This record gives sequence, structure tokens and C-alpha cells, in this order.
Amino acid sequence: MTGPIASAQGDAQSQAFEKTANALARLSAAYATWHACVINDQPVEDAADELGEAQWVYYLAYTDEMNLHAAAHPDPDA
Repeated sequence: MTGPIASAQGDAQSQAFEKTANALARLSAAYATWHACVINDQPVEDAADELGEAQWVYYLAYTDEMNLHAAAHPDPDA
């Protein structure tokens, strides 16, 4: 597919990929913070809350990215 529709799909996929990458970076940082709290025997409640939220943000971003990918590349056998 070419033209403006393909360009818009490509832009949307690029934005979704960037959103997923940012969410994964946030998840990684949240895990590192939580892990440091555990190792240093510090309270983990706030770190656990951030970790849980970061997991959801990543899940939603990844799901959006995969849905866009599936829409752009439909399975010919389906």
C-alpha cells in the first residue's frame, strides 16, 4: 500500500512503537527502583505501586502497537 493512507499508518505505527519503548523504559526503571528497595530492606509500597502502574502502561501500549500492526498486515489465511 502506498500513498497518504500508508503514510498515516506508518506514522501511527511509529508513534505506537515509540510509546511502547517509552513504557518499557518506565517499566525497567520502576523494576530497578523496586528491586533496590527489596535488596536494601527499605519499604517497597511506593515502588510497588509505580511498578504496577508501569506494567499496565506497558501492557496497554504494547497491545495498541500490536493491534495497529495486525491492521496494517492482515493475515491472508484468516
